[in-house]
Amino acid sequence: MNALMTSVLVTSLLQWSAAQLSVSPDVVTVAVGEGATLSVGYTGRVQYFIWFRGTGTQAANQILGVVGSAPPNYGPRYTGREAALPDGSLRIRDVQVNYTGSYTLLMNTDPGGLQEATVQLRVYVAEPVTKPTVKYGSSQLVENRGPAEITCDTQSMPVTILWSFNGSPTLPGNIILSPDNRTLTISNVSREDSGIYQCLAMNL
Repeated sequence: MNALMTSVLVTSLLQWSAAQLSVSPDVVTVAVGEGATLSVGYTGRVQYFIWFRGTGTQAANQILGVVGSAPPNYGPRYTGREAALPDGSLRIRDVQVNYTGSYTLLMNTDPGGLQEATVQLRVYVAEPVTKPTVKYGSSQLVENRGPAEITCDTQSMPVTILWSFNGSPTLPGNIILSPDNRTLTISNVSREDSGIYQCLAMNL
């Protein structure tokens, strides 16, 4: 089984004012080409909000701004992929690597006043993994006559290895995994251990 996982990591680094405005969640992982939402939490009624690219609130860095129920005003950093949600959150579709950087929200609520929060958006692309192969240590097994060893081999580094037994991620209780999960050892083979063992190699 071969797996390719390409991810976008969104990490929120918050600057608090009046301990009311927040952008969450702290970590969002999505695939490149999918969407990322910078969700806003606050108290009170929103009077206006503005999203900026970068850590400052200069007009040259503005993505978009919304006053009341009026349509958004788009700034110089608007790319066509950003959209304002009714609660002030920012939705970015088809996220790409060059979207890495800081995003700053300036919001005025009643009560609450003018507050600011900064989010760090980090985008990374994982290299595709090679298809793993499964190596079995013995062609003949005798019940209750010692261990059996299965190895998941892939040329990709680094990778995360996951095992399944008959399609389930829950493995029999007498199985021991190596520290890197590449080798699966059945400590004392029994009939209950008969089945299909599969390994999945992922870049995370």
